[in-house]
Amino acid sequence: MVSCSWQKMAKCHRHVNGGLISPAEKVLGNEDLLYEILLLVASKSLLRHQCVSRQWGSLISDPCFVRLHTQKVTSVASSAIFLVGECTKSPIYLSKMENEYQIVETNPLDMEEKLLNRAKSGLFIRHSCNGLICIACPVDKLYSIESFWCQVYNPCSRCFASNPRPCSNQVSGYLAAMNLAFNPLESDHFKIIGIWEDMIKFSFFIYSSKTNSWKDTGVSLDARYYTYNFGDYGESQYFFRNGVFLNGNLHWVSNTKSFLCFDTIGVRFEPMPCTPVSSDGRNIRYFGAYGGRLHLIENKHNQAMIFNVMEMRNDYSEWYVKSKVDINFVTKIYPRVMGEYGYLNILSLMWVKDEQQKMKLMLSVPGKIISCDVDEETVTELFDVQPERSYYKSYHVYDHFESLFKF
Repeated sequence: MVSCSWQKMAKCHRHVNGGLISPAEKVLGNEDLLYEILLLVASKSLLRHQCVSRQWGSLISDPCFVRLHTQKVTSVASSAIFLVGECTKSPIYLSKMENEYQIVETNPLDMEEKLLNRAKSGLFIRHSCNGLICIACPVDKLYSIESFWCQVYNPCSRCFASNPRPCSNQVSGYLAAMNLAFNPLESDHFKIIGIWEDMIKFSFFIYSSKTNSWKDTGVSLDARYYTYNFGDYGESQYFFRNGVFLNGNLHWVSNTKSFLCFDTIGVRFEPMPCTPVSSDGRNIRYFGAYGGRLHLIENKHNQAMIFNVMEMRNDYSEWYVKSKVDINFVTKIYPRVMGEYGYLNILSLMWVKDEQQKMKLMLSVPGKIISCDVDEETVTELFDVQPERSYYKSYHVYDHFESLFKF
């Protein structure tokens, strides 16, 4: 690893051959300083400027640099979001700019002819993890292993990895969910956790890019007493589609059952604290990771606009209430939220880094996607949704980090 040496930087100010060194020459002549500066540059800009010189290309492609840059990127909120709903033919791409998400007209997935040719009926994002997205067969094709196909893709570096289908004698039933597990700070390889259901049990299989093969983990859950649906927190008991990868583990939550923590390295379930559950179940509105910690948003069934924002302690000992949020001010701006066809879905959560650590929520309300500043009680409209009664739910959202990783 190259570290910035202030002694070396000071030498750049000295006279050379009787003349002064220009600021640009100071940077180019000091690799340590250039290294530190490039670490602050966005991934897409770095990839565009690899060809500036051999020196730049060598630094930007260096595995140590890629890991350091990735560490800086993943230590904050996601730099972009893909929204994939029934109301859109292709994903909507939102990029974060100055603590706010803005819609980007040029969707990185729209430019990929290989993906479009493979998925003629549309792009089906199944999961995202640390800069990679998993694109696979549509829901109506999940009952046949012969129709299975899957690709892992980095939209920033535009690199693909095609993954083989499991052997037909390995799996039975239908594919309930696929979750990515990828930690670029520890390995260049990723895993896909596939969950198959045969009405009796959920079986867990792992694909490893290192071996390019699927393996039966031998881990299963009884499915006979569980209702299951693809996604929304209010419709299913285990939300396998909404797995959150953190600390080498995949996490799933439930409105009625125990939460699950699956160790993707040890291939086993680990203990995970749950939030209290009442007789009518939990009412989970959001589950995700931010700043290296798990976050969960719940509310009571009779308090539609008041939420508990909860955070998991680093030692996994308990969930605690980080903040109590009242967003009734949103209903004053959008009264139809509480109407006959009203709804309000939480899509994303982030904290603005300032003196007060302000919280922002991305919400889907009738006809619009909005961002609300909880502390200031202000709303920013991000874009309109057509047709007007269309909406997005939490499982339509895929966080994305723009990374330099290449397969």
